[in-house]
Amino acid sequence: ICFDQERYEEGIGFIAAALKIIDTTGNARHEAIALKERSRISLHQGRIEAASADLKKACGILKSLNQKPDYDFRISMGDLYTREGRYEEAGEVLREALENCTEAGIPYGEIMALFHLGNLMESTGRETEAVGFWSECYRKTDTSNLRHLKIRSGEKLVDHYRRKGELERALEYLDDIRNTEAAIRDERLHHTISVYD
Repeated sequence: ICFDQERYEEGIGFIAAALKIIDTTGNARHEAIALKERSRISLHQGRIEAASADLKKACGILKSLNQKPDYDFRISMGDLYTREGRYEEAGEVLREALENCTEAGIPYGEIMALFHLGNLMESTGRETEAVGFWSECYRKTDTSNLRHLKIRSGEKLVDHYRRKGELERALEYLDDIRNTEAAIRDERLHHTISVYD
């Protein structure tokens, strides 16, 4: 939740507390999940070496448990590989995650995979394909209520259309993003007020 709401420092604090508890319980799978989450935050903060170390350790734990990384690990791996310039590996794990999530009916994973495939295409200069992935991500968020991903993919589309000089199209996405953000703020305010009523 902290990652999706861009509350990274708070998220790091929760993960540190979780890792202390995990040290006591010895649950290796939970340790792998906590390390993966910490790597996602590190990666988003641009700390690629820290992200890589945590993700490698998490995958090593899973391997020692004879478990394959699930879609969430694969998406994190794809994001890391993209940022490290390991584009072929990134494409493999992200497409595998997308396929698995589509087959299993996991909309969150499918949307995340689409978003990161768009980022991969952008990194390799394949702008048209990137826009295709982001547009699909944006479209699917309407039906799954994953508004933070709608905002992130919408921002990518706004930037793309702004750079192409298609300002009316960019403004359409921007208006929709602002409306989505306003709805989120209103819901949080309503929730806060209802808690104190």
